[in-house]
Amino acid sequence: ALTFHLPYTKMGLKALRSIIDQSKHPEAILEQFEASRMYNALVGNLYTGSLYLSLISLLSNSEALNQDDLIGLFSYGSGAQGEFYSGRLSDQFDRSQLKTDMDTILSERSRITIEQYQKMYQTFLPLNEEDKLFDVSSDNSCFVLKGRKENRRIYLTKNGSGDDQSLD
Repeated sequence: ALTFHLPYTKMGLKALRSIIDQSKHPEAILEQFEASRMYNALVGNLYTGSLYLSLISLLSNSEALNQDDLIGLFSYGSGAQGEFYSGRLSDQFDRSQLKTDMDTILSERSRITIEQYQKMYQTFLPLNEEDKLFDVSSDNSCFVLKGRKENRRIYLTKNGSGDDQSLD
């Protein structure tokens, strides 16, 4: 299977169409591509994260993948840059659990207004190097960005027991 950086889902399809004739199994490749772009179509442009959302989508939605299968990942940036690498599917991979987790995450999203988005956007790290700490007490993620101090990012590992650990 191949996954792509998909800021817009048609971009990967255009790239795939340019090489699909060289494949022995074009239908299978197109089927895997459809599985890989499902979440991108639901979520929209994640910029850099879109390649990894494509991978998660492929892993969650393809029933054709087997242990030890090779998956190609292609990402590109602005300008004339691109990177292609591959990975193998582990024998410990549990598609059903990933699918369940992703369905839950996607179903728990909520719409926000433009004003809410702008306020949220402004709570991120400023572009300059000033120190900034966030209130992460209501964030239930396992790993969170707590802020930046002395030009170093501070990440927090939340283990649920109250004994959180800072990582930098």
